[in-house]
Amino acid sequence: MTRVFSERRNTLVNEPDKGRAWLIAVACSIISFFLFGIFRSYGILYLEIITTFQTTRAQASWPHSLCGTIFNLVGILVGLLGHHLSYRSIVTSGMFLLALSASLCYFAQSLTHLILFLGVLQGIALGIALPMLPVIICRSFQKYRAFAIGLACAGATISSFVFPPLLEFLLYSYTLRGAMLIMGGVVLHSVIFAMFLRPPVRIYSKTPECAVHNEAMVLTLSLLKKDELSVQPDERIKARKIVKPLNNSLPIAIQDETKESNELHSQDASPTVLICGTNDHNTPEKFQEPIQQLHDKNNKNTKSFVGSLRVLLSLCSNLMFILIAVTHSIFFGTMHTFFMIITDFAVDQGVPDSAAGYLIIGFSAGDTLGSILIPWVIDQFSVKRKSSIIVSMLLLGVFFALFSVASTNFTLHLLCSGCGILAGLARVLITVVVPEYLGLEDQAIAQGLLMFVVGITSLCRPVLVGYFRDNIGAYNNLFHTLGILDIVVALMWTLEPIILRQRVSITQKEVTVK
Repeated sequence: MTRVFSERRNTLVNEPDKGRAWLIAVACSIISFFLFGIFRSYGILYLEIITTFQTTRAQASWPHSLCGTIFNLVGILVGLLGHHLSYRSIVTSGMFLLALSASLCYFAQSLTHLILFLGVLQGIALGIALPMLPVIICRSFQKYRAFAIGLACAGATISSFVFPPLLEFLLYSYTLRGAMLIMGGVVLHSVIFAMFLRPPVRIYSKTPECAVHNEAMVLTLSLLKKDELSVQPDERIKARKIVKPLNNSLPIAIQDETKESNELHSQDASPTVLICGTNDHNTPEKFQEPIQQLHDKNNKNTKSFVGSLRVLLSLCSNLMFILIAVTHSIFFGTMHTFFMIITDFAVDQGVPDSAAGYLIIGFSAGDTLGSILIPWVIDQFSVKRKSSIIVSMLLLGVFFALFSVASTNFTLHLLCSGCGILAGLARVLITVVVPEYLGLEDQAIAQGLLMFVVGITSLCRPVLVGYFRDNIGAYNNLFHTLGILDIVVALMWTLEPIILRQRVSITQKEVTVK
């Protein structure tokens, strides 16, 4: 009786979407809260740096700009490390380095020291910890994955409400050096929550979940002995046509058709593959061991450094990855540009300086709502990710375009709140689709490579802003450009079925040749 209860308890604790999975989601949310606290409070530090070190505004902006570039560029190296080190150790190291970078500012005697501590070290710390959080969550959740990702993103948004006033109080009481020393101690508490980041025990499939909708492992019949396929005639299993995965790992399968199991031995039936779900209630017991052996063999090959580089190169030639990378670049590029110009744009429209700052608060409130509530609805009713991305990016583009005709404080606040809701939803969705289209096993590398692409494209942002504001003299056309870019991304996602069908066609030809 005790043994049965213990097994039942372990199942509940380790099962995805239950038990420890929710503890991991909350821990990731708290880590995100500490992770972006100082980064999102740089507006307060910016003025203090100018006063303390008597620098120009251009010089004082260097630590924040350098930090944003470095933490994106470091992502690709961290993604490769994710195949060789535990995610918990990587996140813990990143959070400890983040606390250290803030504490070292106590010894800063010039702006150069702040560039080193807040720019380089803090950028490396963010780049180490950030890519691993969505990877851990996606390995812990299946049905409520979008809601869990939204919960983690909400932690970063909530930090915008807490850290700026806290930092402002510390600067007033202890000056810049004392305030940063205390902030380092505050951030160090996040290491405690990093200790919880151990995903539930489960068998992971290399299969991208977008085509299967539940995890499956594909076994080539050549790997199994013929007598291992002798199942009872009344036992029904799923047979699907074979398709190679988007990352050239194990095959995936689409076009379900239920057949009698003994039909697999006939000449008319496709003898190429047998597909068994990794869940116990879907997979015959005799296939569990071959499934695990095949997974371990493939996992061993990709864990080597050369295997990781092969995965990296295969992603670069993957059309679905290219689509996701373009989506990430344009989304984060437009949102960061929006943050840079919204306050200045509001002042140009006649909004007082004191009221313009509240636009960011309205955006953050909408961001929190869009990150948690709408993803929960999407998970609950199983709304397609592709459709949700198209709608959210399309509406976000329309809202950006409407800023050019907004002239009152009320309309600006309304548009900012709406953009916050859509941005929070879109950020969650474009994170969730990474494992669903590219596979769980390669998500760490894919996430790091996506951050690298975003970092490279972000170098164009200052040129874009300077051209419209300094040369043309207004932000209106810039908002039109941001809106058009988001609408283009929405239209690009309508090509997703064509990309998948093309992959199917290529693989079927390869199978026919073999």
